[in-house]
Amino acid sequence: LYAGWDDNRTDPAFTTVPAANTNLTYNGEAQPLVTAGVSDHGTVVYSLSEEGPFTTTIPAPTASGDYNVYYRIEGDDFYNTTSTQSIPVHIEPLNVPVTINGTTTQMSAEAILSEPDDPTRTGAYSFNGWYTDADCTQEYTFPATSPVGVNGLTLYAGWDDNRTDPAFTTVP
Repeated sequence: LYAGWDDNRTDPAFTTVPAANTNLTYNGEAQPLVTAGVSDHGTVVYSLSEEGPFTTTIPAPTASGDYNVYYRIEGDDFYNTTSTQSIPVHIEPLNVPVTINGTTTQMSAEAILSEPDDPTRTGAYSFNGWYTDADCTQEYTFPATSPVGVNGLTLYAGWDDNRTDPAFTTVP
């Protein structure tokens, strides 16, 4: 005859419960969403999905938005796995100044800049592109592939001077 085995595992407990990091604002860098939890037994694991996968790495996204961090204690031969809990966390978007040919607007630092219409200039000038410096030596290429960034952006219109010297004639 076989005797049934009792499952004598016990529930682990948190000695430090994970907590939301507050006052997060987009900065273009990975930001841990919660403080680390500590358990008396087992391993504290995290996920951005209730179904997992769960890992010991605290989620640290780079984008602004609302997140739910799911966490639990993974048990072992002597301790049960705890039920999954969650913490809501928010990373605030960052608006930065974007100046195009002297006109400034606010834009999300995470936005990809659309190419503005070509400007016009009175006289014999032709537009030759957008630049990130006033001397028009650092060309800004469209379509843009990276976000505006946390420092904002200033673009200057570049111009070719198509004026010609007038022809002089000599009078005898």
